[in-house]
Amino acid sequence: MIIASAIIVAAGSSKRMGGKTNKPYIELNGKPMLAYSLEVFAQVPDIKEVLVAVRAEDEAACKALIRKGKFGNVRLVIGGKERQDSVANALKKVRKDCRAVLIHDAARPYMTPELVKRLVLSAEKHRAVLPVIAVKETVKRSMNGKYVDETLDRRQLFLAQTPQVFDYRLLIRAYERAHDEGYYGTDDASLVERLGIPVMIFPGEEGNIKITVKEDIGK
Repeated sequence: MIIASAIIVAAGSSKRMGGKTNKPYIELNGKPMLAYSLEVFAQVPDIKEVLVAVRAEDEAACKALIRKGKFGNVRLVIGGKERQDSVANALKKVRKDCRAVLIHDAARPYMTPELVKRLVLSAEKHRAVLPVIAVKETVKRSMNGKYVDETLDRRQLFLAQTPQVFDYRLLIRAYERAHDEGYYGTDDASLVERLGIPVMIFPGEEGNIKITVKEDIGK
């Protein structure tokens, strides 16, 4: 059994969603979006703790959600200006005996316990694992946004998902380097890639969609 910690990033501003309620607390079928991820992690014995990075103004709402759901081993961390800053803050609070860290976006409420369990198992052999799904549509590249420059080979293209899982010490090193160089990536795997460490792609789940705009709800 591997000792793993999970970090849920829930400190975004949800500008693209619109409305007054921050995205992690929008209700899906009568339940806050964030609760779905907490429920999944609670079903995986290898996950020994869950840290939720939240905005300071959402701290009370998140604490109430945790109490109502009776979620154990969950701690809150105040997030930063960018997603990467929020994860960095949470990494400082991770228990030091953990071997693997899973980082998940609260905006992906439909991951399953089976996916998490498979990812944790993969962490016993690989230092960095990224769940992906294959791109099905034809993808075009346009440098100016007006004309097509290239049709990309979709057989080589994949959509990244979360949770992404990493060796704890490796992830710390990746974050320290990114901080020193002032680099911000769009996901955690990109920071590890910059170290020259192979990131293994792993079959994700079609249903593990990211809720970004209102139209995504109900998909």
